[in-house]
Amino acid sequence: MGMIKTKKEVLLLKKAASISNSCIELIRESLREKMTERELARRIRRKINQQGGTLSFQTLVASGQRTSMIHPKPHATNKIISGLGYVDFGAAYRGYKADVTVPFIKGKISREEKKIVNLVLSAYNLAVKSVKVEEPCWRLHDKIDKFLNRNGYGMQHSLGHGIGLKVL
Repeated sequence: MGMIKTKKEVLLLKKAASISNSCIELIRESLREKMTERELARRIRRKINQQGGTLSFQTLVASGQRTSMIHPKPHATNKIISGLGYVDFGAAYRGYKADVTVPFIKGKISREEKKIVNLVLSAYNLAVKSVKVEEPCWRLHDKIDKFLNRNGYGMQHSLGHGIGLKVL
């Protein structure tokens, strides 16, 4: 149920995605300031609420060592944002939920971190090139996980998921 969307559902998902995407510039601007992970999450929530949306799920903001954690909660820390990081958030609009992940670099990063950035970009490009119609998603996940394993890393999370009434 729910895998095939009606035209109305697609419009509601597009609105949720539009509200979500409007936060990308806010993130870019906010990263120019000295701020905590918690404050950035608050700003995103306010911007989504101002446009008639609600959060699809609790906004995740992580930088530095916290980026290796799966689903780190920004409310648990007053950590100042620096280094490698990401923001994972989404707007819900009339029950339909979007999901956006924005990776970032703030300040200087180490050689090892630069190596990781390049590896992730290579994995991303490989994934995009490898998408095939009617190919099971697990095969793409497996291909990218094997690529990362060959380079000394692995995926601790799925490659992607569905959106709609739930963020799966």
